[in-house]
Amino acid sequence: MNSPASLRAFAPGRSRRIRHVVLVTGGALAGQGAVIASMPILTRLYSPGMFGLYAVFVALVGLFSTIVSLHFELAIPLPRREAHALPVLQLAVLSTAAFSGLVGLLAWVFQARLFALVHAPGLAPFAWLMPCVLFLTGFATILSTWAIRREAFGVSAIAKTCQGVGQCVPQVAGGLLGGGLFALLIGQAVGQFAAAAALVRLVPARALRLGQARGLARLRASAHKYRKFPLLTTWSSLINALSANLPVLLLSLLFGAGAAGFFALSRRILQVPARFVGQSTSQVFFAMAAQAHRTDNLAPVTQRVFASLLAFALPTFGLAACVLPEVTRMAFGARWMTSGVYAQWLMPWIMFSLISETLSRLVSVLQKQGQELALQIGYLILIVGAPLGGAFWGSRAAIALLGVSCGAFLVLKTAWLLSLAGVSLRRVLAIGLLEAAFAAPGILVLHWASGHVRGAPLVGCAAALLALMHGVNYRVRGLYGGRRVKAA
Repeated sequence: MNSPASLRAFAPGRSRRIRHVVLVTGGALAGQGAVIASMPILTRLYSPGMFGLYAVFVALVGLFSTIVSLHFELAIPLPRREAHALPVLQLAVLSTAAFSGLVGLLAWVFQARLFALVHAPGLAPFAWLMPCVLFLTGFATILSTWAIRREAFGVSAIAKTCQGVGQCVPQVAGGLLGGGLFALLIGQAVGQFAAAAALVRLVPARALRLGQARGLARLRASAHKYRKFPLLTTWSSLINALSANLPVLLLSLLFGAGAAGFFALSRRILQVPARFVGQSTSQVFFAMAAQAHRTDNLAPVTQRVFASLLAFALPTFGLAACVLPEVTRMAFGARWMTSGVYAQWLMPWIMFSLISETLSRLVSVLQKQGQELALQIGYLILIVGAPLGGAFWGSRAAIALLGVSCGAFLVLKTAWLLSLAGVSLRRVLAIGLLEAAFAAPGILVLHWASGHVRGAPLVGCAAALLALMHGVNYRVRGLYGGRRVKAA
C-alpha cells in the first residue's frame, strides 16, 4: 500500500498530470465514441466480406505506420529549445514522406501479387490510397508528439475527436449513398487528415524552411544525434506492429475476407474497455512507478495496481463473455453473430493484454528492454503459429487457439513483470484466487440466465450485475481509488 511519504512525494504536479490525462482520455473517448456509435449503422450498410477487406487494408497500413517516420518523432520532446526541436520535426516529416512514397511505389508495382497473397484482390484498385493514408497517419503522429512538447493537451483532445468524427461521417454517408468499399477506405484517410489539420496550427511557419544551407546542416546534425531511434527503436516497434496486424492478414489468407471482418469487429468490441481504461491507467502508473522506484516503494504500489486491474477485468470480461453473441445480434444484426462467438474466444487475450500493457511500464522504469524484446519475439511467433495450427479445424478453432494461447502467454508475462517489481508469486496467486472467487458467482448466474433469457432482459441483467460488482469494488473494497486508498 502506498505510504504517506510516497504519496507526498508524488503530489507535486500530480493535479496537472491528472488534468492532462483527463484531457487526452476525454478526447479519445469522444473520438472513439463516435466510431463506436457508428458501428451499428455501418454493419447494416456493409457486409462482413467488405469489412474484411477494409480490415486488411488497415492492417497493411498498420504494419508500416509505427515506423514510417523512422521514430524520429520520439526525439521531438528531447531538445531544450524549440529551435533545436524544429529540425527533428522536419526530419520526421521528410522520413514519413520518403517511406510513404516507397510503400506507394511497391504497392503500385506489386499490387496484384500483394493483395492476392492475403486473398483480398478487391483492394487492388485502391492501392493508390495506401501511401496517402500511411503519410497522413505518420504526419498526424508527428504533430501529436509536437503537441506533447508544447503541452497542448487540449488541442490533442480536439484532434482525437476530429479523427473519430472525420472517419465515421464519410463511412456512414458513403454507405447510405452506395459508395461501397471506397467509402470505408476514404473515411480512414479523412479521419487522419482531420487529426493532422487540428494539430498543424501548433507548428511555427519557419518549420517549412528546408531549402536553406543552414537548415540542411541542422537536419544532418539532428539525424546523426538521434540516429539510435531509427537504428534500434524501429525494430521493437515493427515487432509490435506485426503482432497487432498479422492476425487479420492471416485470417484473410486462411479463411477469406469474411473471417477477417468478423475478427476485426470482435476485437474492436473487446478493445473498448481495454483501450480506455488501459491508456489512462498506464500513463498514471508510469508516473507512480517511477516515483515509487526512487523511494523503494515499487512492490506495494505495483501490487495495488495489479489487484485493481484484475478486479476490473475479471467481472467486465467474464460477464461480457456470457452475452456477447446476443449483444452482437442486437447491435449489429444477425449476420454478425459470429463476431460475438469470436469475441468469446478472444476474451482471455484482450483481458490480460489490458493488465500486461499497463504493467509493461515497469520495463522502462527498471531498464529491462532487452528481456522484453525477447518476449515480444516469442509473442509474435505464437500469434503467427496459433492461427496456422488451428486452421485444419476451421476458423473458429483458429480463433480459439489464438485467444487462449495468447492469453496464457500474457499471464506468464504479467507474472514476470510483477516479479520485476518485487511482488512474490505467492501474493500474485492469492490476489488471483481472491478476485476469481469474487467474480465467479456473478458470471455463473449470468451464464445460467443466458440459457433461459434473450434480448434486452439478458443484456439488462448483465449491466446490473456489472454495476453491482464494480460498485462493491469501488465503495466497499476500495480497489479503484475508493475509501481505503484515500485513507492510506
